[in-house]
Amino acid sequence: VYNEDIDSSQLPPSSAYTVNVGGASRAISSMAVSGDRVTLTLASAVLSTDVVTVGYTDPTSGNDINAIQDLAGNDLATSSGQVIRNITEATGPVAAELHGMSYFWKSDSTGKHVLLKDVNINVLGGSQPVEGPNAPIQLKINSWDATGRLTLDIIAHSTAGFDSYQANISFGGVQNASFVSKLTSGLNEQATSANGISIAGIGITGTVGGDLTIGTLTLETGSNSSARFGVEVGSLVAKDFIEKASTPFGNTVAHVVTGPDGKYSISPIDPGTYKLEVSKSGSGLASAINVTDAQAALRLAVGGNPNPVGATGTATKISPFQFMAADVNADGKVNVMDAQAILKLAVAANQTFTPEWMFVEDTRVLNLDRKNAAWDHSINVPVTGDTAANLIGVIKGDVNGSWATPTGSQYVEDLSSGYFSPQAAAMATTAATFVAASAVTGVASSAQTALVTPINNPLGAELRYAAAAF
Repeated sequence: VYNEDIDSSQLPPSSAYTVNVGGASRAISSMAVSGDRVTLTLASAVLSTDVVTVGYTDPTSGNDINAIQDLAGNDLATSSGQVIRNITEATGPVAAELHGMSYFWKSDSTGKHVLLKDVNINVLGGSQPVEGPNAPIQLKINSWDATGRLTLDIIAHSTAGFDSYQANISFGGVQNASFVSKLTSGLNEQATSANGISIAGIGITGTVGGDLTIGTLTLETGSNSSARFGVEVGSLVAKDFIEKASTPFGNTVAHVVTGPDGKYSISPIDPGTYKLEVSKSGSGLASAINVTDAQAALRLAVGGNPNPVGATGTATKISPFQFMAADVNADGKVNVMDAQAILKLAVAANQTFTPEWMFVEDTRVLNLDRKNAAWDHSINVPVTGDTAANLIGVIKGDVNGSWATPTGSQYVEDLSSGYFSPQAAAMATTAATFVAASAVTGVASSAQTALVTPINNPLGAELRYAAAAF
């Protein structure tokens, strides 16, 4: 905005202006003049937190028609780096990205780790308001079903009740939206657009301090793989004309499937903590479970090591994934009952559990043993900026990791040749380090076949007797 009206009949090209956003040049897509105002439309949006500077270059030293001029024909002087007031409204946190890969815990006969394709990942969650549980307007995810129907509760929080409220909820990736109020008092109105819904009420009575569900918002996402929603500027609760405003925040739900390279990516996604629901079809998994898995589980149950001697001349360290796989009845222990259940499945007699894929993030610290084999199946990932969450797959009952590599599979080591090197060197306790440690100590290539050789001990005779009994 200038202090005089501008002659709009003759203008320079928009390239006469330069705009820097956050210290980087930002392209100008168009320019318009009206009165004393020049409007520059940028190629991409400006965030409320960005520092914006504008510069202008007068094409000649004298006055000419191809310049920004006042109505008297005086050119605007050259200037640079002028900081302008950024009045962009905050509409929630800056979008981030969540990505990663999924792979099997044990190397196959090639000595490499198979990347797992067709892994289904549901991502639920997002940022939380800075006020935490005291935020005046909150959202609670109830469900996101296979048809793409997402239901949310809109909650009002107050310390001593409220008599009016407004909830401005934005959303994207949504085909249809509907809201059902749960309030029985006052005047309540709602207006829905393609990008959001505004809900407001006055004269609300009977409220007390704490949380109160205003109503349920249903979003139909259809075949869309993701949807975003959030609380926007202007959301508030009030009592006796004293209002308490909500800080904007955003949530995301997304569904993604890993490709042949085992990779997945979700972008944009609001910063925050997300719950990952991870699954993979269990078709054909029973073929990966045999008598040697039962024998390995029984060896673990009595405190032994079922693994073969590796290249170092010592038995390979027991992996926590083996305890995870062996605890088929999920009672938090590996005992004879687990071994018996695995044996029954292996010989097709009275199956008591279903083989299935289980997943854990490879940064998880795992301290499992035969007496403490319970682990938290939930996966929660804090997302800030560019965030990687790699997942390790384990098959329930496949204690020796003999699952057959599918034809045409790709490998972690081919994707990132040095991926396991730092973990192997550190030999720490995260999930990925156990994978790396198994490779270093010899559970790979030729050692793989040793795992299916009966261990020379009396337990083998017990298992053979048990198998004959079925």
